[in-house]
This record gives sequence, C-alpha cells and structure tokens, in this order.
Amino acid sequence: MTKNNSFEKDISWLLDEKYAGKKSISFYWDIFKLKQGVPLAYVINNIPFLGCTIDLSYKPLIPRSETEFWVENAIQEIRKKHTLNESIRILDIYSGSGCIGIALLKNLPQTLVSFGEKYDIFLTQIQKNLTLNSITKDRTDIIQTEDLDSISHIQFDYIFANPPYIAKKREKNVQRSVLSHEPHKALFAIDNGFFHIKKLLNGSYDLLKTDGIIFIEFDTPQKKELETFIPTELYSYEFQKDQFGKWRVLKLTKV
Repeated sequence: MTKNNSFEKDISWLLDEKYAGKKSISFYWDIFKLKQGVPLAYVINNIPFLGCTIDLSYKPLIPRSETEFWVENAIQEIRKKHTLNESIRILDIYSGSGCIGIALLKNLPQTLVSFGEKYDIFLTQIQKNLTLNSITKDRTDIIQTEDLDSISHIQFDYIFANPPYIAKKREKNVQRSVLSHEPHKALFAIDNGFFHIKKLLNGSYDLLKTDGIIFIEFDTPQKKELETFIPTELYSYEFQKDQFGKWRVLKLTKV
C-alpha cells in the first residue's frame, strides 16, 4: 500500500470510527493532526484489542498487532490447559494501557489479574480501561511497581510481560511518528535493551506457582543474546514467532 493510500485509509477509518460518517470542524482538525504524524489510534483515542476497547486518553504505548497475536495464542493455550471452573491467577507487568490483562479478563472468565505498572498516569489509564470494559473490581488489583520490586505476596500461574526492550542503538529503526508521540519510557531500555528482561529472568521464579509460565515480548534481533541469559536450571523455554514470522516471545516454564 502506498503512503497516500494508507493516509486515505486512515481518514476513512477516522470518519467512520470517531464521527459516525459525519464530517465536522473537529474531523478536519483531526486530519491536520494525522498530517502532522500523530498516530491514528491517538487521534481516535482508542484501539480494539482482542474484543476489548482500549482507551488511550493518557497516551500509553499503543497496543501492537504483534502483541495481540501472541496474547491470543496464549489465551488458547490457557483454555486447553485449565478447566472452566479452575481459578487462574495472572500478573500483567509493565501494563501500560492494561490491554493484555484486560484481554485476559474478558476472554478467560475464570481469571484474576494483577496489573503491575510504575507510572501514575498509566495506573489511571488502566483503571479507566477496566471500567470501560466492565471488569469488576473483585477480579483485579493494581500494583504500583517498578519491575517486580513491590510484588512478593502473591504467586501466579502466569506472568505476561511486554517490557521496554528496544536498545538505544536501534532508535533509527523506529518509525518517526512513534518516536515523536509515544512514550519513550515504554519503548527503550538500557543495557542494550535487556535491563527489564534481565529483571524478569532473575526475579520471577519465586512469583510463579509450580509449572508456572512467563511470556516475555522482546525485539527480534535480541534472540541470540537473550538465550544466553536464560537460567536453564530454573526454566525450560521456547521462542515463538509473531504473525510476520519474526521471533517475538520467550516462553519460560518453571521447573
């Protein structure tokens, strides 16, 4: 698809989704925002994610289709492994918008999800999305934490993690609109992108129940080096590809 065709498609989507097909002054102002490079999801102010509506009022990282793909696969795996009446405890760490945890809550009615997030503004965003998607309070809790530092009182069946993982040297590979408008703190990590991933590898074992599983999203070029960090005495592991055939997720199972 050419750049012009893509832009026209965005305008059509904007008109239908935000304005119900009715053009107005606000609609043309939003076209101007698109021309300035503001991502369509921020202009519309929400994005669909596995049957949920994810509000983006506080400008968290926009959920990616690659993330949606592997989370959907994980949901199918959980459905096969557990009975309908079996309670499942999950941690969504580095929650951002809360899209992963909310999708798990909506698609797996037996789940309880804890959201772990550092930044106040995103804690507010998570709460707004829980309300928007009619998630009852008895199925969730929200923990303000950096990495796993404040989480020690619960053991989980699963941990889902989409941490900041882009190395600074890879900044040139990131789209200009992403760099200009999305939160860098949700994108980039020190230590060649591995800072938070190493925290997960070193700190998650005691938080997992027997045979517990952690899913970690990562940047495709990190795969070879990432494999050298895995504590194989603690976990069995496998790498999984996204819908584009790129390595995207590390799945670790507690042994």
